[in-house]
Amino acid sequence: MSIQPPPPRAQPLQRLRSLDGLRGVAAIVVVAYHSLLISPTLSGIVLANQVAEPGSFWDVLLNSPLRIFIAGNEAVIVFFVLSGLVLTLQVRRERDFNWGTYFPRRLVRLYLPMFASIVFAVIVTLLLHRDREASDSLWVQFYTYPDFDPKFAIQAADVFNGTPDFNSPLWSLRWEVLFSLLLPVFVLIASRGRKLAWAAIALAPLVVLIGYEYTVLPLVYLPAFIVGIALAKLFGVRDATIDAAQLAQPVTPWWGHVAWFAGAVASLFLLILHWLLQPQYGANTHVAFVSSALIVLGAAGIVTVAARWKPAVRVLSLPPIHWLGRISFSLYLVHAPILIATANVAHDLPWPVQAIIGVAISFGVAELFTRFVDVPSHRLSKKIGRTAPAPAARASTPAA
Repeated sequence: MSIQPPPPRAQPLQRLRSLDGLRGVAAIVVVAYHSLLISPTLSGIVLANQVAEPGSFWDVLLNSPLRIFIAGNEAVIVFFVLSGLVLTLQVRRERDFNWGTYFPRRLVRLYLPMFASIVFAVIVTLLLHRDREASDSLWVQFYTYPDFDPKFAIQAADVFNGTPDFNSPLWSLRWEVLFSLLLPVFVLIASRGRKLAWAAIALAPLVVLIGYEYTVLPLVYLPAFIVGIALAKLFGVRDATIDAAQLAQPVTPWWGHVAWFAGAVASLFLLILHWLLQPQYGANTHVAFVSSALIVLGAAGIVTVAARWKPAVRVLSLPPIHWLGRISFSLYLVHAPILIATANVAHDLPWPVQAIIGVAISFGVAELFTRFVDVPSHRLSKKIGRTAPAPAARASTPAA
């Protein structure tokens, strides 16, 4: 009797590793945007509607394709699409997904790092926020609290009704939590078929446009998560592994790479189109709203490129970029109070030096925050799932 060789071992799904890298790149864009707001000139342009001098550095940075490097708000939309995609893949990974443990696991995963970041921001604020007028940056002045009130921390912890101004990036967690609570409904709808997934992507800009026109924020932000769900359906990935047959895909022809590259460029263009049109049409016009509604398509395109185009997958899976993805959530949560505090303490130094120091400290703190807060909260979240009772469907034995 011959012994059959064992089947080839499943290999890690590299596209998920590349999506971690994309999350890290998006976090860097957010940090870059906030660090430049230490500049009195840029903060005046952004917060006081001052006009950049034509031909100046700020004019070129803000009103050209270079804007993509500081497109902080747009990077958050990319985060939202990624959340919709990754959470849906986690649900589809298990045939008998336990929704009973999903909710506590997800809330622990989001709230523990958030609470820890609030405590961190309070400590930094109490120790280092000294003089609101120390910096000439309107952004630094606005987020400096020399007379800190404990109610600010309570307001920040209330993701639905609070005002987390002393740690501004927390605004996005409102939509992460809301989407997480609504995920079962969205996944149920998405299970209807691929045509519905395509329809969701096609209609998302229209829903966002309605949200902008009538100032309905859930319609502005939730479609990005739904697009992520639709992408998970279209990708057709059921779990976090692929077999050897999938790895042996044919080599992409040169024209295929050209098409992927063009798609990447077009997606980046859609992310910042509203900024490129703003000098001509203004910020509160129908043109501005329509171009802003297209951001969700740009984010979807970027996520698709990061997941599917092999050169992008390889680059985003490189160890340094993957490390950025590993600390991205922590970096996002801690960088703003650090930048504000650095500008307060080092206000006598030129603003670029303040920004460099603040960013360097942010990376170090983010690594520590990841080790001692983010990773333990992730482990605790998984432990909740392991210790919960299994669904009845798992305990039963099918009839022979």
